[in-house]
Amino acid sequence: MGTLVVMLAWSTAGCSGPAAPPGSLPTPARSTTSDRTANRTGHPYCTVPLPQAWLTALQAGVGAVRPATSIGFAVAPNGAQYFASIHSPSWSGVAAVNLATGVETKISQYPDPPQDQAIYGAFDGRWLVWAEGYSLSNEADWAMLAWDSTSGSVLTLYAPSDGGASPTDPIATIPSVQNGVATWTEESDNLSYVHLYDLNTRTDRVIYRGTAALGSLWGSDVLLTIGTGHHSDRFVAYSTSSHKEVSLPPALARVRGITYLAATSSEVVWAGKRSQGTWIWRRGFARAQQVSNSSGYAEFFGEAASDFIWTEGNSGSVVADPSTGSISRFPFRFPEVTAAGEAILVGYAVPGHGKTANPLWINSVLNVATLPHLRRCNS
Repeated sequence: MGTLVVMLAWSTAGCSGPAAPPGSLPTPARSTTSDRTANRTGHPYCTVPLPQAWLTALQAGVGAVRPATSIGFAVAPNGAQYFASIHSPSWSGVAAVNLATGVETKISQYPDPPQDQAIYGAFDGRWLVWAEGYSLSNEADWAMLAWDSTSGSVLTLYAPSDGGASPTDPIATIPSVQNGVATWTEESDNLSYVHLYDLNTRTDRVIYRGTAALGSLWGSDVLLTIGTGHHSDRFVAYSTSSHKEVSLPPALARVRGITYLAATSSEVVWAGKRSQGTWIWRRGFARAQQVSNSSGYAEFFGEAASDFIWTEGNSGSVVADPSTGSISRFPFRFPEVTAAGEAILVGYAVPGHGKTANPLWINSVLNVATLPHLRRCNS
């Protein structure tokens, strides 16, 4: 089951090396919200203790040999490798890191390492697609790139014609890629342009122009949120083959007020406005399930791998288990979280080493197929 995690912050530029010492986890965050009991009828999930196995997996991270820094931004669906923005005296760029051996495969070198960084990315098992920023002060200076892990070739899918010189140049959003098809939204002068790119035929098509805020591949369709202002008003979907709008299931068609979105081929997770919380809908559901009534969880949001949902909010990171109707809270927040298939990539700076140009960064890959489900509230 594929996945997308929506993160709305630029990564800091960041080589892998020996494992970090156990216990090097971020500083606890102050709790600002509470959770209430949950079930499948629309009430929020209930809170249960986090299994120790989850914390143990997080502590088995991979760090960097100073002065190098390696900040992960995408992960393979099987968890065998992750992709990182690497900055070191000898080489800086995007690389694939083998989790078992630590061996790095160099993919693309940065033209100007002090300024360049991989911002967001996604990997479908063959294609890595990522947005690359070329300025720490101008977010309109970027390009969307792709790497074919079979041939080793790197493609430029899109770049502003003037290199981001105009204040109305588009800003990149998080890409989504499945089965050799990629989508992303560029935002320019209060308008959004949703791209659908066929990586096999190398053809790019804008399938929507308007007020789309977020988009994700959703099986054979692209699911978008459209509306005005900071909160998108509603969902729409476009076919990846006909490029025309398609009808939505009633449970999604009636949703209003969407803040963030994540989708796989069979499910959709979104955060609503502050009073609406976080929700999940799966194909076959007559209506959505509410995961949380907390607005804090909607600050950073995303669907994690397999049967779990990962959210980032004011009160810390939270993992939700739809199969049990339960959530567990980590006692801290993570600056970088992304997921695909059965894998969750979590990144954080070692306490006391994060406020530098090249922070001491830890990348942990959690294979949720090997982790326990959260217990039910009445068990």
